[in-house]
Amino acid sequence: MLEVIADLVRGEVCKTLHNSLCYSVQIDGSMDRQQQDSKFVTARHVQENEVSVETVFVGIVSSDKSGAEGLLDALCTSIASLESKQSDVAEETCELSVAIMTKMVGISTDGESANTGRKAGLWQLLKDKLKRNLITTWHLNSSVPELKYWMADVTAVSTFFRVSARRTKELHKIDNKCLVYPRHFEVRFAERTCTLLKAILHNLNASRKLWSNISDKILPSDSNVEIQQATGFCNKWHKGSRQVWLTALMYDVCQVFKELQQNFQRPRLILLEMITARETALRKLNLMKQGPIAGGMEEKYSINEIDDNESRGRRSPHYSAIRSEVIMSAVNFLGDRLQMEEDGTIANITRILKASSPKEIIDASR
Repeated sequence: MLEVIADLVRGEVCKTLHNSLCYSVQIDGSMDRQQQDSKFVTARHVQENEVSVETVFVGIVSSDKSGAEGLLDALCTSIASLESKQSDVAEETCELSVAIMTKMVGISTDGESANTGRKAGLWQLLKDKLKRNLITTWHLNSSVPELKYWMADVTAVSTFFRVSARRTKELHKIDNKCLVYPRHFEVRFAERTCTLLKAILHNLNASRKLWSNISDKILPSDSNVEIQQATGFCNKWHKGSRQVWLTALMYDVCQVFKELQQNFQRPRLILLEMITARETALRKLNLMKQGPIAGGMEEKYSINEIDDNESRGRRSPHYSAIRSEVIMSAVNFLGDRLQMEEDGTIANITRILKASSPKEIIDASR
């Protein structure tokens, strides 16, 4: 029965991608309990009759090959598994495969070299297979090592309160204006991440007091593990810590991507508007190179969170290096990885649309 349902779902997904205007894929790997490295493939598509972006799950595939070749094999196999149930004739299945692959316009992965390698990474192998270019994007946190550990600490705070109604109740006793900690998902949509970071920063003072009370055994604890966790949070999230500052910085960066994402999700969006939105986001990120955004979280917490025992000058070089790497990675993500005008076509169209005289139209058309 489950196999019949699975076949029907695969058929619907195959039909959806085949009839779409275009789609992009996302592929990532994860080790299961049997120590088998499986690749998870999803697709975001736009249908002809409605201008909206929808997401479908394509499949889970394990490949005998390794590295970039294994990733490419898993991606192609996942799409082929959709098609194999649609035709009993091999030639028809092959034609359907070509038709579906033709609609692919982009791919999103993490930043490991097997994906992003210039000569033999998954991106390049897929471009070679399709014999055309693709919009390729990677996750920001993969390019800055500090962000991996920072995000783990951020999600640990959220989980600490979400799994315990008692802790949440005690937190609201300290400050009844505390925000609810949202659940964090591995797919880091900018808006959801902003909500999580805002809750952590808003609740920070109340959280510190609660952690201190648990660590000092002023409040009864469920176990020694809870006391150890609270002590660890006190050490990592103390006033003036790098963790607090980095959270404030990332909130400002995510706000830029949140606005960009909202622009990209507007109905009836055209490519020129996407490029304009991207350029606006790039200008904001480039302004951040000069210093914190006026009125932003980084500026607020740089002033309010200065530790009396640690001068700003002593920590400045290390913080500046991390800050520069984060912002440059975000600029690289938008400027180099999200390439939508590589062949110059969009630039030519823009010049034609901005032409104010017949001569300028003729010059722009050449």
